[in-house]
Formats: sequence, structure tokens, C-alpha cells
Amino acid sequence: IRILHAHGIGIEAGIVFGFEGDDPGVFARTLKILDELEVDAIQASIVTPLPGTPLAKSMKGRILDTDWAHYDFHHAVFQPRGMTAVELKAGHDWITREFYQPWRIAKRLARYALRPKGLKSLPFAAGINLAYFGRVRKWGIRGWNPEVTPCPAPVVDGGGLIPTD
Repeated sequence: IRILHAHGIGIEAGIVFGFEGDDPGVFARTLKILDELEVDAIQASIVTPLPGTPLAKSMKGRILDTDWAHYDFHHAVFQPRGMTAVELKAGHDWITREFYQPWRIAKRLARYALRPKGLKSLPFAAGINLAYFGRVRKWGIRGWNPEVTPCPAPVVDGGGLIPTD
């Protein structure tokens, strides 16, 4: 990452949560590492066992939701091993919201401006971060840190589990 930054290249990390070894602490640990590595943008997703795939077959009996509208990589449609589906969705949303907090964006953009070629590409970096921030606000992405706040009772919405606030 330092080498890419030294050449004026920003880093957008694609992160997937919900793997077999993930537990409620994975979200805070990941956020800490993203800050330490100075990642410039993220796209967080949830493992999604698409029907007909080997993953879906391996999760037979753990699929909680068969509504195709929820197979968008942002809903927990299966029962993970290390946490509840509600905690997985909540943590996914929480890290997205936390990463795009205005103070974190400002800190990233200030670092970005100090990098080689940073001022030249700063409008692009700002645009990406502000677009994600806008998405978080527009879509009401909230969640919570499941390591800190225990999982409340799940709410069923159209066959899918959603976190309660």
C-alpha cells in the first residue's frame, strides 16, 4: 500500500464478512487495520451463498432467507457459524458507516493531500469518499458493533432477518 501511495495511487479495499472464522470482533479489528494501513475507500460485502453454487450447497440447512431481493451481498441470508445473522448484518452496516464518518473522511483526505501527486488527485478521492458518505446517509446505513452491543431479538421482514436499532 505504501508503494502504491508513493506513486499517487489510492487504495479501495473490497472486504467480505461472514466467513466461517469470523466472529463479532471482526468488524472492529478490520476497521482498525483499515485505518492503520491508510486505505482510502472500502466496499464491504456479506458472503452470499447464491443458489446453485457449491457455497450454497455447503450451507444447506443454514440458509435463512430465500428472497432473491436479499441476495445483494448486503443482507445476511444464512446463519454464520461465529455470530448471528443479525450481528453479521449489523456489523457490516456499522463498519460501512464508521469508515465513512465525516471525521474519518477528513483525516483520509488530509493524508491523501500530503502524498506524492495527492493534490492532483484529491478531487477524485474526495468525490469517492463523499459519494459513499452520501450513500450511507441516503440509505440510512447504521448497524452497530456486535462485539460491544449484544444482539437484540431478530426482526423478520419479508422472510429476511434485519437488525433492530
